Amino acid sequence: IMSGTAPKLKDFDYSVNVSVSSDKVLSMRTPSVSLSLSLSSPDGNSTKQAVVEMNRDELDKVLKEMQKIEDETLKLTGAK
Repeated sequence: IMSGTAPKLKDFDYSVNVSVSSDKVLSMRTPSVSLSLSLSSPDGNSTKQAVVEMNRDELDKVLKEMQKIEDETLKLTGAK
């Protein structure tokens, strides 16, 4: 969207999908998450859509990283 500054998260939506390789082999189900982000420029003049698809392992990794971010933010603010 812009150079030099990070976009701001304006809105998001998600969906959980399960792909089945075969009608007869239900054990081959593959869950995934589709995350749609609406990002705006810091000045609010432009908006961009970004879609990210993740499998279960990728989602677990993202959630762990977000937990670390929350923990560090709480340390900085002194909140519990």
